[in-house]
Amino acid sequence: MRRVQVAKAGTYRCKPLQLEKFMAKAQSCQSTEKITKKEIRAIAQRLKLPFDEANVRFAKAVINAYLTKQ
Repeated sequence: MRRVQVAKAGTYRCKPLQLEKFMAKAQSCQSTEKITKKEIRAIAQRLKLPFDEANVRFAKAVINAYLTKQ
């Protein structure tokens, strides 16, 4: 057997349920895309910028670190 306790009206307060607190935020659900060296070379050629392999590697590392931080 279980004990049952009778509560008087007004003893407990009811608050509406806020669904926003239980839902995942849109930013946390997004996946980050990594940029490739091929894309960096294409952008540099389109902008007519001089580049070499060291600059491409550096740019890739910086851009990917920035995208994962966000």
